[in-house]
Amino acid sequence: MAVRGNSQFAQIAAQYPDAVLIYSMWEGYLDGRSPLLSDFVKPFADSGRLLHLHASGHAAPEDLKAVCDTVKPARGVIPIHSQKPEEFSSLGLNTPTIFLTDGEVVAL
Repeated sequence: MAVRGNSQFAQIAAQYPDAVLIYSMWEGYLDGRSPLLSDFVKPFADSGRLLHLHASGHAAPEDLKAVCDTVKPARGVIPIHSQKPEEFSSLGLNTPTIFLTDGEVVAL
């Protein structure tokens, strides 16, 4: 069952004490910035019934290059939700790549 981290699904999950939660989002979301999500996942993690399997909707590198070549961003490209942002440098983009650390803000 696909679920969201909220009290409605927590009540449903409580009816299945042997259920395993397959967590497919970025693990950084579990750092407490979303208390509802963290509270939902915690019982599964505490009981060993949490499996991390990151599902990706990420584009292939050649597709990222094609989009950048088509759009031609003036200020640059900021890699987000990337496990290897440094690899943007090898794409041969005709625009700067702007690397930010998690939580860093850039004014546009």
